[in-house]
Amino acid sequence: SIDGIARCAPHESAYHSESSPSGYLSISYPSGNVDSDRDLYEPRFFYHHREALISLLPLLNSPLQEKIQDLLEFIESSHGTVYSEADKLLSQGLIHRDHLEMLFCPNDIVVSRQSGSLSASVLRSWPVGNSVLTLHCWAWGFDGQWLHRKPNVRTVSRPLKNVVQIRNLEAFPLQYATDEEKSTLYLRGQKFWDLKYKTFSSYEGWDFQGEQYYVSFIRPACHHRKY
Repeated sequence: SIDGIARCAPHESAYHSESSPSGYLSISYPSGNVDSDRDLYEPRFFYHHREALISLLPLLNSPLQEKIQDLLEFIESSHGTVYSEADKLLSQGLIHRDHLEMLFCPNDIVVSRQSGSLSASVLRSWPVGNSVLTLHCWAWGFDGQWLHRKPNVRTVSRPLKNVVQIRNLEAFPLQYATDEEKSTLYLRGQKFWDLKYKTFSSYEGWDFQGEQYYVSFIRPACHHRKY
């Protein structure tokens, strides 16, 4: 039942990747050792799946329904206070430094400006680290012929203050982005995706580093039939 509603694997050991010499990903998860860890469910996994489990209850038959109910009661008794504290802050766009890991869930879209410009990537696995969280992500990349999942890494420093604005972090889930940021990412992504097909594209303006200015130039061409 849990596997049927899961947005991700419950344990970080279920994820692994293989990189080709070109730097693009050949992603395969869950990994071979997932069998030994399939019963390991981290508290943050249940934090992101509580509502789904509650919604699932009316659809289940006893005794499975009773088992899920017992699980939810155990989660509430053991982690309910922490979850409630996190919920309250997240609803205000805030995060406590002790709850930083709970902000991210695999397969979430993560927004970042670490590369100098606004970017979005898919979080591949659970964040790892202590004073600095490492987010292993992927985004679509082009190798000159094909589109591939290209790996990238984002880092988030654990704040010195107890409570901070989520948007002040180096990377944060897409749901905390502004409508303008979401629109920018969507339109840019759509243009990139359109390059799968024959299309004309031109750009005029500075590169993202502000070092070179590109001028859009279109040369008209006339074709005459020769006899």
